[in-house]
Amino acid sequence: MKAFFKITFLICFLLFSCEEDPAPTVYEGNIIVRHPHSWRTNTNKIGISAIEDQMSFNGYILVPNSTNTIAKMNLNNGEIVNEVDYFNKDIIDIYDIHKYQNKAIIMDGWHNACLNMETMEFEWVKERHSQFEWISSWTSGIENYFFLFAMPRDMGDTTNHRYLGCYVGDIHTGELELLFFPDLGELPEPYPIDAFNTNVGGVQWIEPLRDPKSKDIFLIVYSSKQYKTIEGQISQDYMGLYNFSKREWIYARVPLGRTSDIHGRPIIENGRIYHTLFAHIDCRDLYTGEIIWRVTDSVYHSPSGFCMNDDKIIIFEEGHDKAVAAYFKNSGSLAWRTPSHGSVSLMTELNDVVYFTSTGDGRLHALDANTGEYLWRLYSPEEFETPRGNFLWSCYAFPGEYGEKGKIIANSYYSILCYEAIR
Repeated sequence: MKAFFKITFLICFLLFSCEEDPAPTVYEGNIIVRHPHSWRTNTNKIGISAIEDQMSFNGYILVPNSTNTIAKMNLNNGEIVNEVDYFNKDIIDIYDIHKYQNKAIIMDGWHNACLNMETMEFEWVKERHSQFEWISSWTSGIENYFFLFAMPRDMGDTTNHRYLGCYVGDIHTGELELLFFPDLGELPEPYPIDAFNTNVGGVQWIEPLRDPKSKDIFLIVYSSKQYKTIEGQISQDYMGLYNFSKREWIYARVPLGRTSDIHGRPIIENGRIYHTLFAHIDCRDLYTGEIIWRVTDSVYHSPSGFCMNDDKIIIFEEGHDKAVAAYFKNSGSLAWRTPSHGSVSLMTELNDVVYFTSTGDGRLHALDANTGEYLWRLYSPEEFETPRGNFLWSCYAFPGEYGEKGKIIANSYYSILCYEAIR
């Protein structure tokens, strides 16, 4: 029995070991390329699953990995304190989630689940395949409500065939209710042979907010109608504003343009909507949908979205000449543009520094949000230790407490690493 416990302890130590980095800081010119990490938790499991939207609760971060478990990790020291078996035994594939209090609503393939982040137990798991013919991998929500975008199997007499409708769910029970199908305008319907087994549009994303004026819950609704016919491509994207509290549209169909689907999540601030589209950057009035300013640069923007500081919107341009660019929020004029490397994670801003990882060069990047000056292009310490040791596609910034610097969390194929924030 003692030998069993010794072996078990050794395995746990090898699988989940936390360490500080004694290596010195190394510069290339004025840019830091190697820097001591605060802790590193080595999982020794190739292919840690990254989630696009971090799950955190009360000083812990939840990390999915390739053994199909979700580990609860102490943000201060990287210690694994608990693990839960995942319901999908093949792969963990989580994109956006809805977090409220201690609950995280997950959409993964055909599975929809509620994870209690405090107890690390699944409160419910719903298999949606029997209900829907197609369902989006993304979910959003506000307070006790979450939203799914799906095509029902039984359309009944509705004319909205092959469209994704909006469903609202209760985070406590997982029960769903059809909220609406979007108004997709007067574009011609596809021929039956063209529409067969094809998604031709519908709700693409919903961004909810509690309106500061009326205190009602509003939903910013992005929808599209896109399919091919023998006559060519039919395509149009729209934005609408729905009063969820009153179950009525404020405006239903503001055109965004052809193939102008949203990239990343919009940000609402002071009655304005900021969003990045395929080749546009828009600032719009929340209550009317009218354009306040638009940048039409014909540059493909990162699907991971953008971030903002006090006076700038900071985006990633995934065009031929990859760059990070900043535009003034009040006017849309260019503040700065800095050449960079593509295929980036979500960008997060903390104390006027923008952080992200790039699979283009495998490094952890940090830029000054006011000037565009590069501060970090960090190699993963494992890049010098083992093949495939570079950083992957997740990077999160957590603010510090009591005047302390925040924490920057990133992952490689083998580890989760924590760095002290620059400011």
